[in-house]
Amino acid sequence: MSRKHSLTVVIVIMLLALAAGGCSWGPSPEPTEPVVEVTNPPIEATNPPETATEIPVESLSPEAPAESPSPESTAVMVDQVQIFLIALEDNGISGELIGCGDSVVAVDWPIEPTDAPIEAALSELLAIHDQFYGESGLYNALYQSDLSVESVSVDGSGVASVYLSGTMMLGGVCDNPRFEAQLEQTVRQFSWVQDVAIFVNGTPLDTLLSGQGR
Repeated sequence: MSRKHSLTVVIVIMLLALAAGGCSWGPSPEPTEPVVEVTNPPIEATNPPETATEIPVESLSPEAPAESPSPESTAVMVDQVQIFLIALEDNGISGELIGCGDSVVAVDWPIEPTDAPIEAALSELLAIHDQFYGESGLYNALYQSDLSVESVSVDGSGVASVYLSGTMMLGGVCDNPRFEAQLEQTVRQFSWVQDVAIFVNGTPLDTLLSGQGR
């Protein structure tokens, strides 16, 4: 075998060996590191600031002032009141002048301690069944009547509503203003009473008195 032929065989063998081993000519390329793309995630606030809410001044409701207690709810105990009787034909000398030239006169009257003085005063007045009070000569226009207090209330305007029940008797035309004055003035003595409405068996006293010829 010639030298040229031998060299050719060697080259062929080397090529086959390289092909079988997966080798390639030249230096092996350096391995490249994979490129890792880092994406910065959005940073979430752990404690987000609270949003301040502005409240308009006009929307704030001022506190309502405390209501003054009504006289009937103060629970002040009273142990003396006044009842009202009539000084006949004295033309207002002894007290306030009323019809027929009479006066309505206040008389101090002790009572059991109570926080309902209007009802107590009226009950004391209605319990007197003498025509004249003691040696004073004061006349009682209610002496023939048999009445009792059903209820008494005073509203926010100072109007006292008095409800009586029973029988009502008068001694004549002049007893009409006397009867009314005794009841009304007994209620009006209290400072928180501005006006009085009296009912007997559900009927206004004015209506009953007008029916008696007033």
